Amino acid sequence: RQSINQSDIEAVTEVLRSDWLTQGPTVRKFESAIADYCGCDHAIAFSSASAALHAGCHALGLGEGDRFATSNITFAASANCGLHCGAKLDLCDVDPRNGLMDLEKLETTCCQSGPPKLVIPVYLAGNSVDQVALKKLSEKYGFRILEDASHALGARYQNTRIGSCNHSDAAVFSLHPVKMITSGEGGLLVTNNSDVAARARKFREHGISREPKEWRNNTETTGSWYYEVQELGFNYRLSEIHAALGLSQLGRLDSFVRKRRAIHNYYSKHLAPESWTVVSDAQDCASSWHLCVAQLPEESTPESYHAMFTALRAKGLYVNLHYIPLNRHPLYEGLNQTGHYPGSDSWARRAISIPCHAELSDDDLEHTTQILNETAKRFLQTQ
Repeated sequence: RQSINQSDIEAVTEVLRSDWLTQGPTVRKFESAIADYCGCDHAIAFSSASAALHAGCHALGLGEGDRFATSNITFAASANCGLHCGAKLDLCDVDPRNGLMDLEKLETTCCQSGPPKLVIPVYLAGNSVDQVALKKLSEKYGFRILEDASHALGARYQNTRIGSCNHSDAAVFSLHPVKMITSGEGGLLVTNNSDVAARARKFREHGISREPKEWRNNTETTGSWYYEVQELGFNYRLSEIHAALGLSQLGRLDSFVRKRRAIHNYYSKHLAPESWTVVSDAQDCASSWHLCVAQLPEESTPESYHAMFTALRAKGLYVNLHYIPLNRHPLYEGLNQTGHYPGSDSWARRAISIPCHAELSDDDLEHTTQILNETAKRFLQTQ
C-alpha cells in the first residue's frame, strides 16, 4: 500500500490551483530531480512503467523481426513491451534463489541461436543482476540493455544507485502505488544517451518534434507555432498532478528504503529457518525490498504451495506470488528455448511475497511473523 502524507496532498493541491494540469513545469522538475537522484543525464516521465518500457524498446531500435530476451519470472509488461514493437521474445530462466535472470542460461540458450538485439533484465523485488557480468555479455554478443528496474528505485549496485546506467543503455522505474514511491500511476525512463532520451520523448508525444535542430522540413516560414510529426508515437505523457505527487514522494524515498530494509531484516531474524528462507541481497546489491519474499522448503510441491498459500490468506495475510512464470501463460506458450524452466518452476512452488510497506508497524510485523511461523509449523507437521 502507498504512504501519503500532508505534504503530498498539499503538493497535488498546489498544482490543481495552478494554470497547468498537464505538460507544465512540474513534470520537468520531477524529471530533473530523478536524474539528479540516480546520477544519470536524462529522465523522462511516462504515464506508466509499461509505457516507459515500450518507449525504451523503441528508442533502442527494437523493431519488426528482431529478437529480445527477458526473465521468465516477471510481470507481463516486461515481455509485452518488445512484442508491441513487433519483435520476437526469448524467455530466460532464473536463479531459483532470488528469481533474477540466470546469466549463464542467457548465454547458453538465448544467445546461442543468434543473439538478441535487446536484453531486459528484471530487478525482482529490488535486487539487481550482476550488471558487470551482463555488460560483458552485451559486449561479446552485441545486444543492448534496458533494465526493468520497476521494483528498484532507491536500490544500489556496487554502492551506486540503480538508474545511473553505468552498465546499461537505459533503465525503467515504476511509480505505481505499491512501488517505492508513487505518482498514482506513472513510470520513468532514465539514460545517459541523449539520442535515446530524445527518441523516447518524441515517442511519448505522438512522434512530434518541437526541436528546430530535429526538423526535417525546416524552411524560412517556420515560426514558434511549428512542429513536425516525424514518426508514429503515443500519448504516454505524465500529468502535472501525477508529477507533483511523485516529486513530493521523492523527498521520502530514502526513508522508505530504510524502512523496507528494516522490515526485511526483521523477517530474516524472526522467521523460522526450518520453515522459511528469506530471499537476501544479491551479490554486490543493496536491494530496496519493494517485495519481501519468503521461500518454502525445497521439497515443496505445487499442491503443498497451494495449501500453504490458502491457509495464510485465510489467516488474513494478503500474501501473493510474484510471478506466475511467463511460459505458463497462453500468450507466451511455445517460446521456451530449452523445453523447460527448472529455476522458474522452483521459484513458483516456493516463493511467497509477504507484507512489506512503509506503513507496517512493529506490532504488524510481530503479528505477521507469528502467523507465518505458526502456520508453517502446523503445516509441515502434517506433511
